[in-house]
Amino acid sequence: MDMIAEMSEKINALFDSTFLEQLARENLFLQRKRKVLPQQFLISLMQQRITAPKSSLEQLACEYERHGRAISKQALHKKFNTAGVSFMRRVLEALLTQLKGPPQAYFGLLSFVKDVKIVDSSEVRLNSHLGKKFPQVRNQGAAVKVQALMSGLNEAIYSLEIRSSKEPDQSYKNAINELAAGDLYLGDLGYFQVETFKKIADNGSYFLSRYFTKTHVYDAIKGSKIELRSLLSGASSEVIEQEILLGEQKFPCRLVALRLPEEAYQKRLRTIASKKRKDPRSKIALDDVLHRWTLFVTNLSDEVETKNLLEIYRLRWQIELLFKMMKTFLQVRKIENSNEHGALMSLYVSLILVTLLSMTAMTIVGPEISLYKASRLLIYHLKDLLEGIIHKNRNVFIWFRGLLCKFALKERRARRPSTKQRLDWRAIYA
Repeated sequence: MDMIAEMSEKINALFDSTFLEQLARENLFLQRKRKVLPQQFLISLMQQRITAPKSSLEQLACEYERHGRAISKQALHKKFNTAGVSFMRRVLEALLTQLKGPPQAYFGLLSFVKDVKIVDSSEVRLNSHLGKKFPQVRNQGAAVKVQALMSGLNEAIYSLEIRSSKEPDQSYKNAINELAAGDLYLGDLGYFQVETFKKIADNGSYFLSRYFTKTHVYDAIKGSKIELRSLLSGASSEVIEQEILLGEQKFPCRLVALRLPEEAYQKRLRTIASKKRKDPRSKIALDDVLHRWTLFVTNLSDEVETKNLLEIYRLRWQIELLFKMMKTFLQVRKIENSNEHGALMSLYVSLILVTLLSMTAMTIVGPEISLYKASRLLIYHLKDLLEGIIHKNRNVFIWFRGLLCKFALKERRARRPSTKQRLDWRAIYA
């Protein structure tokens, strides 16, 4: 069975009414009464979440009526409970399980890397009435945080978790458990932690991270502390590389400093100045020499050219685009539902939809897919897609994949190659 047919079979099996009923019973979402069937409930919420995110239970009951099932809004209300949240989470986890596996592409300039795994988080604001249950940072309102892990090779989503908005990214460790030997881990400064890097290296994996300037660095040979500001202020070259010992743990790795072009340096200063205006407590000095440099720490060998490190790190932009797409098309910018269970279930439904899109898109081997374009197609054709699920149309996902192949490809520009093209991205089965 080829990859397309296999993924289509997996998706159909996951949305099968029998499988969903079994899942619902395990989570006590479905008990003796079968008035609210799990498949219809899930499909109706998926449709409503996109087309009418502010709709009421009465409108949801009307959707049931349209499919020939008379259910009161009171009966539906009872399903928005802890068991309902657990059921939605299990559906999402079942989908994500199917995305795990070797990617169908690689980078020619990183041929020894099996996969590039990118971690990041995005805050989702909730109704202010939920502030006590889901407090936002500094108690400014209500919010939760979505932690995501995705592949930089084929946009497969490996993990989507809802966490407390107040939980620091640095304490999130689950992404590390998804790393296999030979994988490359990319995280922003929020995930910077020497213990994490050591665990990655001990696992036979690689990491590339921006350097957190409050972390001490030591000379790998002499063991003496390196004063980075002194080192960089007197540098005449555009690139500085050095083997170092990182942090109090003296973890051996490689430090790379790249001098910013003047235009990029001025842009960075404007960004810092803007942040200082918004947060008067900020102690960042505008005249810090470190602002003139982009600093990386990595355990990638010097066989990976310095000029390519910046291109590799730019792969992180893919997960930023994922969050932007989710907020633009899948209604996760803010969830207005004042019921805590309803709010979480709505968010899980949006995460299920983005995972479904990823499962379809990752079967396209060869051309690069624009998740932004793919999302617009998903929204436009969602009704037909869900109708195909209900009627067990085995070809509905093959049909949708065909649409993505035709209308969701990234434009190839000879003068402005993408990050993947600059890293010599190649499809294995192209």
